Amino acid sequence: MRAVCGDFEAELVQFNCEANHVHLLVNFPPKVTVSRLVNSLKGVSSRSPPG
Repeated sequence: MRAVCGDFEAELVQFNCEANHVHLLVNFPPKVTVSRLVNSLKGVSSRSPPG
């Protein structure tokens, strides 16, 4: 997650993970669209091992 945020020049401020979902607090620049950032983060989280 932190690496993806770095790719978007964003800062992962807070991260909380549960069994079936995550909560993120992210600061990102106005040039980044929310949809692109979220889609990239979702892609990373779907490939992460559980637990």
